[in-house]
Amino acid sequence: MFRVNGRYVEWQKWNFRIGFTPREGLVIHSVAYVDGSRGRRPIAHRLSFVEMVGCDCLGYIKYFDAHFTNFTRGVETIENCVCMHEEDHGILWKHQDWRTGLAEVRRSRRLTVSFICTVANYVSIGTFSR
Repeated sequence: MFRVNGRYVEWQKWNFRIGFTPREGLVIHSVAYVDGSRGRRPIAHRLSFVEMVGCDCLGYIKYFDAHFTNFTRGVETIENCVCMHEEDHGILWKHQDWRTGLAEVRRSRRLTVSFICTVANYVSIGTFSR
């Protein structure tokens, strides 16, 4: 399960910050992997995901609002603009012990952060999955 503190997200050994801009849409900042004794390993400083196709959020969902300035220098807010959920990503591995006949299965989990916006009759979907 993921943990959220404001816009800071921790999931398994990954952590990052979620952002949103009116021009690019979803932006992921400060992506890092916590690698045991090596500590926090930076992976990416800034990632934007314009024009990538994804899916609707399902199950346990965390929504983030987006804030930006408008042409009159006021602040505009889009509520529930970005969504994040964890999803099943199929079988990671399966093992059957031929001596006991017992089987073990481990499922793969994927964290997905996405947004969908509509401008006139055009739909843009951006998704980040790890």
